[in-house]
Amino acid sequence: MQKLVKKATDTVETPWGLDWFVQAGHGGNGNRNCTLPEDATLATPAYLLSLSTTGAILGPNTTWQNSNPPIQPKGLVNGTPPAQNMWRWQALQEFQYPLIEYLRAFLDKPLFLGNESVVAGHEHSSMSVITGQIPLEVDFQRLPNTPPYNALGNATALSQFNYCFDAGDPDTSRGNTTVGSTVGNNWDCSNPTSPDSTSAALGFNDAAKKIIPVGPGLGTKGHAKTVEGMKWMATFHPDTSYYVPAHLERAGPFNPEGNNGFNVESLRDFNNAAPRIAFGFETQPGHGASDTRGEYIPRRNNIGGTNIDSVGGTTYGGTGVYGAQIGGVWDALLGEGRNWWFFASSDWHTRGTFGPDDRRTQADFYPGEYQRTYALVRHGERDGHDHGAKLLRPQSIVDGLRTGNAYATQGQLIDRLAFIVCEDRSESSAESAAVDAAQDNAAPEKERCATMGEKLVVSPGSDISVAIVVRDPEGANFSPYSFNNPSLAQVGIHQPINRPVLDHVDVIRGMVSGFRTPGAADYAGAWPNNWFVPYLTGATPSLATVPAAAKNTSAAVIKTFNDHSWATLNHDRQFQGDDVQDLERQGVAVRAPARQQHAGERALRDRRERQSAAGHLHQRGGDQRDPDRRGRRLPGGQLPEDRMHGHGLQRSGQRHRLHGRQRPDRRLPESPVHQRVRSEARELRRGGMVGPVVLQQPDLHRSAGLDEGRGRQVKRGEAPERRARKSRGALFVYFG
Repeated sequence: MQKLVKKATDTVETPWGLDWFVQAGHGGNGNRNCTLPEDATLATPAYLLSLSTTGAILGPNTTWQNSNPPIQPKGLVNGTPPAQNMWRWQALQEFQYPLIEYLRAFLDKPLFLGNESVVAGHEHSSMSVITGQIPLEVDFQRLPNTPPYNALGNATALSQFNYCFDAGDPDTSRGNTTVGSTVGNNWDCSNPTSPDSTSAALGFNDAAKKIIPVGPGLGTKGHAKTVEGMKWMATFHPDTSYYVPAHLERAGPFNPEGNNGFNVESLRDFNNAAPRIAFGFETQPGHGASDTRGEYIPRRNNIGGTNIDSVGGTTYGGTGVYGAQIGGVWDALLGEGRNWWFFASSDWHTRGTFGPDDRRTQADFYPGEYQRTYALVRHGERDGHDHGAKLLRPQSIVDGLRTGNAYATQGQLIDRLAFIVCEDRSESSAESAAVDAAQDNAAPEKERCATMGEKLVVSPGSDISVAIVVRDPEGANFSPYSFNNPSLAQVGIHQPINRPVLDHVDVIRGMVSGFRTPGAADYAGAWPNNWFVPYLTGATPSLATVPAAAKNTSAAVIKTFNDHSWATLNHDRQFQGDDVQDLERQGVAVRAPARQQHAGERALRDRRERQSAAGHLHQRGGDQRDPDRRGRRLPGGQLPEDRMHGHGLQRSGQRHRLHGRQRPDRRLPESPVHQRVRSEARELRRGGMVGPVVLQQPDLHRSAGLDEGRGRQVKRGEAPERRARKSRGALFVYFG
């Protein structure tokens, strides 16, 4: 854990250091004691280098029972000594939480503990319950000069969720020392507000006090158990929980008889049960340096004896089809008026055949190295819970994620973003507010205006003005390479892989129709298998093959900005601005998805304005290299990227493209380029950053890893007036 935290937050040896970081290991169990320092450079006064009885260093690969002194796993133990497995609930509660609390205080970094939950009925989810974690006193305590460190807070709530609802935890001990013992937590997973929480039909085990799905319908029962997990968090931890399904297309569609992927109805069920907790997805997966980017591949999963593709077959510019396809799943959810945001994850596990300190990788990037999530937060806003705090509090981060004031980036394509939509205001007024917000690294706040994550209600026939300001930072990104991007070279563009350039910004509009009813024909439906196959023959998949539940055909690009149509801020050429003027609406829903992260300066000014901080939901890493591959949205004619990224190292280009250009034959546009965007690329919406910015709160965070001293431009758009239909709508913004 010490090395991972250092790699994610350090700004010296690893210049991508994040402002905040959530350490989130897998649910289930494991036999390694990851709290042991790897070497003397990572040792601290309270967590010394651990030695065996013979003087050998005991690092994080040491088993619990081979630690000095030995540690005995609790509950329904499995495995053979001295390598028996410890349930994640015990590791979180007794070992990982005290260490993360100590490191927060020792390193003076905003850290807390999360989990990559193994989802019953599905695959994985980034989540946390922060109740009890990092009490205010942690920031003011005097740390011990010798072991042990006695934590002031606890991760008991997160640990209980892990015991109760993680599919990788069949333990029946109720969180006690052994099965049948009453010494320990004595957890009861039932929920007095939900009769299904003790349903025998779902597999409720009275001795374990939790649902353990078995038999036919395993996936369906597992999904119902996960929905009960949403209800449990909503009942007991409504403000201190979040639940964001991860790489949700990878394991294929939902399987009623197994634990595979997620369909659109899965997400609706989660959001219906806990709208303040299940508020988005990580459809831009980690494992970005893998030769099967994101580990999405055709015929990846065996379901009912048939090999089934990852949904969409591959990623598109590093983004799964649920977020990449214009008019697809994400638009369907936004089109209901749901607060459903877009996030990204590095999903750090390993460098592949390279060591953890090697800049090369064949698998994953460290958190913040390539992908980052920026969240706009209010420092000290909730009931004074931050008063006097030195560091950003976990609650502020969770609140910022929940409100939609977040976006994600790949490869540091941009590091500031301001978005505002106003009723009855001139173009110059909206633009001025956006420019001020971007320069101050804060959210624009004006009467009769809204920003990302907010909704703006206007009178029928009213005109609205939209202003967008971004900063395309000068200097190199975090890639260690400077050769020309090989992906862009295929289309005649010669651009250093470590110096991507913002190519264009797309504004996407979709109509909002209201929530769909469970059981109705347009509520549930699986994305078509073999979706990518038409690309192989030069054809294009059609939304006509997608069930009504998983699409919103009103979503479309209404304006594209590039260096011919945006304006530059004279005194700082890194900033670029766009204006979309006079959109007529009955009602406009303004919201934005999350985009990936950037390491940056700590945005913790003690002021009322919302500010952005770069962070990471996962313990896994984002990548820093290949600026040519940016996640993006696919319009009807775009092609999926190929999985080979040149050298088997890492896909360096995927991070920067907010929006990219189309590559010949088989690939989606991969990176922002200097030249004018091609007409076909204009239809892509999600560009390298994390997808559409569905008008969400601007929260560009400045990155410490970039040369902030040099100016750049704010490109301001000169959009012609546009008239929209008199209906409710949502705006989205994509970069490439």
